[in-house]
Amino acid sequence: MRFLQWEQALGLKLPLKSQTRRLVKPNEYAIHGAPGYAELPIEAVLTKPRHAQKWVVGRTYACQRPDGKTMGRTSPIKTIRRERLGDISLEDIFAEGVAYQVPPSEEWLMVPDIGVARQLYAELWNHCGGNWEQEQNDDVWVLEFEKGPGRQ
Repeated sequence: MRFLQWEQALGLKLPLKSQTRRLVKPNEYAIHGAPGYAELPIEAVLTKPRHAQKWVVGRTYACQRPDGKTMGRTSPIKTIRRERLGDISLEDIFAEGVAYQVPPSEEWLMVPDIGVARQLYAELWNHCGGNWEQEQNDDVWVLEFEKGPGRQ
């Protein structure tokens, strides 16, 4: 059994990943559809003090490996939301690319148990430089990417 997300950490092609999570930093804030309407979808994440745009829905960004090198693929952001890291759902873990491959079919399958899936995602989070035990109660930006050509 091979785990797909480990391949991404090594910079290989990732057919299932359509989301990524980034810790919310103290100088970052969300822009919604209109001032004072926090229930509207997030349109962008900006940074203080210069109010520079960090991520914008519809804008295309290069996919990066944990070492900061690009993976040679770009994807436009479809949605941005903010949530607690530890609240990641089974579907979102799968969207993060955590799946396993079962021989002899070599088909990628979703990990069916939320406990096992969260444990695998926690290991991935730690492998990519995070600290799940310390950060699982912290807020993250969830960036969902459009699935472009060659992506499932």
